[in-house]
Amino acid sequence: MKLFRGKGKEVYLLLISIFFGIIFFIIFFEIYFSLRFGMDKLTQFDPELGWVNIPNAKINDDRGTTYTTNSLGYRGGEVDKSKKHIVLVGDSIIYGSGVNDSETLANNLDKKIKDYQVINLGVGGYGIGQYYLRLKKEINRLNPILIIVNIYEGNDLGETLSGSSYGYEKPLFYIKKENLKKKEVGANFVNHSNLKLLKTKIAKSSCTNIFSKSWILRHSIFSSYRKKFCDINTTPISEGDYLITALLMKFSLLARKHNAKLIFTLSPTRADYNYNIKTPENFGVYRFLKFFSNEKTIKPEDYSVMARISFRRIFNNFKIRYGFLYQFKFYDFFDYLKNKKIDQDDVFLNYDVGHPSASGNKFMAEFIYGKLKSNNAIP
Repeated sequence: MKLFRGKGKEVYLLLISIFFGIIFFIIFFEIYFSLRFGMDKLTQFDPELGWVNIPNAKINDDRGTTYTTNSLGYRGGEVDKSKKHIVLVGDSIIYGSGVNDSETLANNLDKKIKDYQVINLGVGGYGIGQYYLRLKKEINRLNPILIIVNIYEGNDLGETLSGSSYGYEKPLFYIKKENLKKKEVGANFVNHSNLKLLKTKIAKSSCTNIFSKSWILRHSIFSSYRKKFCDINTTPISEGDYLITALLMKFSLLARKHNAKLIFTLSPTRADYNYNIKTPENFGVYRFLKFFSNEKTIKPEDYSVMARISFRRIFNNFKIRYGFLYQFKFYDFFDYLKNKKIDQDDVFLNYDVGHPSASGNKFMAEFIYGKLKSNNAIP
């Protein structure tokens, strides 16, 4: 009996040790990942947009990169209200993740365009719907003469169609289908007034945001549980063309209201260098499937090429169907890189598939500045 009692005590102590070991493991990794990768270091909760940049911040990451925001939460210096503004809108590509304040696209453009101030409205993790809402919220503080919206093919399609991003709840636009004449959404002519927000306000204590407070619970292995408990809304991919087209219309109307010109740019990933696609805007469904159903295995990171084809098709169709009413320019940055024969390692951060390096932002600034000059987009 004493032998069994002794072994029972040992097992009990072992279980206690394992339990506290697991607790220590969880706490260690929560702290490590929060310090190493935490979006919370750069952003704060916002009920209308999901999250925004922390204002008046100066943060150094573990790679020695400095991120500085002004009193309005824009990356860079304070707004000069005596000048006209060129406003850049986008996600972490525009914000400048991975590069110092002096190396962002906005800063490079600001050096080239002397008579105007370039404003950086970029916020990491945003989708196209958030781009529009942020611009709409901030535009009255600015004197826009030109608005440049950058779409990132790497994840903007998915993030625009989802009610969460990086584990955080975000605003989601949906299509009010009862106003459509035809049952299939894609068969209808697009009317931007059919686009509605699912929620006008997001609760800080929403189910999704509670999950987001933990790096472990935010991990992809728990995504099915998060979706089950939090009822995360998404827009079907089949409705993506209609939804994004309607958002482009809204951007155009907002720019027109403020007498500003509008440009959309598409930024690439390393995957574009792996495929030779000459006319992506002409890919119909059959050609699209045929191209990606050959014997060659597609790497997961290469699926962004499909998004590029989708965006090029959307913009091409928009120009044909609605361009006479909603006017803007569209440019694909990868076309420039391909024509100039610029190596991908000179464009992207060495640990990243899509974020431009310091030299990559210089190339992008030269690309945009050249388009502005050739099209007389700025006086």
